[in-house]
Amino acid sequence: MIVHMGRAEEEDTRERALNRELSSKIIRIGELESELSEKEAALLAREESLLEKERQLYSATVSFKTTLALKNKTIENQKKELNDTTTRIHALETSMKEFQKELDDIRQRGSEFRPRLHSTPSMNDSLVIRAVFTGVSKIKDQAVFSKTTVSTHCKWAIQIRKNETHLELYLVGSVLDEYTSFNRRAYVKFRLLSHEDCSVLDEYCFSKMQEFSTAHPSWGKNNFITWEDLMSPSNKYVQDDSFIVEVWFKEIDVVK
Repeated sequence: MIVHMGRAEEEDTRERALNRELSSKIIRIGELESELSEKEAALLAREESLLEKERQLYSATVSFKTTLALKNKTIENQKKELNDTTTRIHALETSMKEFQKELDDIRQRGSEFRPRLHSTPSMNDSLVIRAVFTGVSKIKDQAVFSKTTVSTHCKWAIQIRKNETHLELYLVGSVLDEYTSFNRRAYVKFRLLSHEDCSVLDEYCFSKMQEFSTAHPSWGKNNFITWEDLMSPSNKYVQDDSFIVEVWFKEIDVVK
C-alpha cells in the first residue's frame, strides 16, 4: 500500500513538471511568434522602402534620359546652326575678298597715272612739295601732275613728263581764284628721293630766281635725268614702279 502511493506522487510530480515545461515552451513559442511578426513587419517596411526607391530610381532614369535626349537634340541643332554660320562666314569672306580685289583694281586703275601727295612740310617761309608718282613704266609722252599745294599767293603743283630720252620736271603755278593776279619770283630746287629714308639721290637747283606768271606759269628742267638711268634698278630711283619727287621753292615777291 505504501509503495502504490509513492508511484502516484511520482507520476503527479512528473505531470506537473511536464505541464511547467509545456507552459514554458508555449510562452517561448508566443515570444518567437511575436519576434517573427516584428521581423515580418520590418521586412515588409524594408520591401516597401525598396519599392519606393525603385520607383524613384525609375522616375529619375526616365527624367535623365528625357533630359539627355533634349540636350542631345539641342547640341545637334547648335551644331547645325554652327555649320550654317561657318558656311555663311566663308561665303562672306569670299565675297569680301572679291570685293577687296575689285576695289584694289579700281584704285590701281584710278591711280595708274596719278601721283600721291607724300607730304608738304613747311621750311620757315619756304614750301616743299613731295609727291610719289606711280605707274612709271606706263608713262608715255604725257604730262602728269601732283596734287595742288596752296601758298599765300597762288597754287603750285609738280609736273613730270617723259620725252624720248629724259625725265622732265617742272614746278607749275596758277592763280588762287579769278580775282587774284599771278606774278611771283621764286628760288626752285628739284630732287629725286630714296624710298628707304627719303634721302636725296639727285637734285638740280636754278642758279637764279625764276619768274612765274600767267604768261609763263612753269619752270623746270627738260633733261633732269635720262630715262634709262631713272629705270635702272642699281640706281634705286624707282621702287614698286614709282619714284619720289620733291620740289623746294621760296617765293620772294611780286613781279613788278
